[in-house]
Amino acid sequence: MAALIGDLHADEDLAHAFGLTRVVASIGGVIGPILGAAAVTFSLSGVFAAAGVLLVGAALTVLLAVPPDRAIGPETAEQDTGENASEVYGAITRILRDRRLALLVLGGSLLSVTFTWWEADGLVLLNGVHPLGTTAYAALFALDALAIIVFQLPVTRWTRRHDTGRLLFLGAALQGAGLAGFAAAGLGYPALVAAVLVTSLGMMISGPTVSAFVTRHAPPGRSATYQAALSTTQDIGTAIGPTSGLALARITTPALVWVSALPLGLIAGLATARAARAARPPSRPDPDPATAGSVHPS
Repeated sequence: MAALIGDLHADEDLAHAFGLTRVVASIGGVIGPILGAAAVTFSLSGVFAAAGVLLVGAALTVLLAVPPDRAIGPETAEQDTGENASEVYGAITRILRDRRLALLVLGGSLLSVTFTWWEADGLVLLNGVHPLGTTAYAALFALDALAIIVFQLPVTRWTRRHDTGRLLFLGAALQGAGLAGFAAAGLGYPALVAAVLVTSLGMMISGPTVSAFVTRHAPPGRSATYQAALSTTQDIGTAIGPTSGLALARITTPALVWVSALPLGLIAGLATARAARAARPPSRPDPDPATAGSVHPS
């Protein structure tokens, strides 16, 4: 999807498009549990029936909304053929060959690992600092989604006026500071709400900025490979994050685990900012106006 967004939008619209994608995903994160809870009141099988209907609707939307492939030149076709032959291998190779992309993956991986401490281990780690019920814990995720729905697009418009390197550092630092704020859970629930909002703000800044930067930086015909390389940060977070958070809590204390997210966030910010300042992205041709106009976000 990230590669498709990059193909259909001009450079100046990339951050807005990626931000809009995050808003829509957050809306789904809020509505989805509500629909599931409503369906289960009728029957358990109703949940799966509702999921099937939504998936069919999503497939039809893709078929109707995504434009057909545009004509491509022989050079691009040759690149795409090699890319499709071994996308995973190509992504790993790009990381090893491109120092700037490697820095982005390093920074993104650190942020993904620390975010997983909240996403996967949060209830256990927070209860190690101060008792917290499951309902109150789930409400924090709902607050995060609502914050993205309300503030993501205004934040994205603000980021257009600032340097990419500084934005990447600021976003990573805010996420680290927000997660470190969970160590203050003993001060009460308002402290957790503030920590979630700071973490969410950091992700609003860094998420679309990184995706837009990688799309601009990718050579023609290599956008999918570069986005695949960037997506490995989520895989690393999923693989390492849950076990590392619980292991660190056993060795130290849950509060220290949260506090350690701040220096890790600063390191991630320095890595991504360095990558952005060293990059000289190649000029990308503007997408076909007739095609782009039909999918331009409002």
